Amino acid sequence: IQNEIMDLEKRRTDLANNQLAKNKNIIIGFDRSFLSCLSFELGMRLKSQLDGFDYLLERYQREFCNGNLILPSQIIHLVARPQTIEQRRRVHIAKGHKDASAFLNDFDVRNLHYTYITQWDKISGKVLRINVDNLNEAEVVQECQEILSYE
Repeated sequence: IQNEIMDLEKRRTDLANNQLAKNKNIIIGFDRSFLSCLSFELGMRLKSQLDGFDYLLERYQREFCNGNLILPSQIIHLVARPQTIEQRRRVHIAKGHKDASAFLNDFDVRNLHYTYITQWDKISGKVLRINVDNLNEAEVVQECQEILSYE
């Protein structure tokens, strides 16, 4: 799966580069970052699953260095309390959507994800957090747009 992730990241980078070639003043946003992909692999490791963290980390480093991937200038990390996540999960399922895997619903995995991104932010200073406990989808989008308009 790590190769599929990397192929997707390269396609997204190509799309972003094509858009930037047309207009240098646009803001490009992705729905996840290399941090979320890597923290997923760490979660797999935490739960004694087959993980590809080391391989994926090496691939990201190589692709960034070779100019095949864009390193984001800013990362927006949406956070919510576990109770909020669980309540939204139940509503999502009640609307007929599939549930995320038990692995992704695991508290320890979610906590690891948060901790990993927090540690990276301490090193880079490039992570902005938005607490989405009391925000609906439209408000989250508006908050992100406001943050990005100040960049």
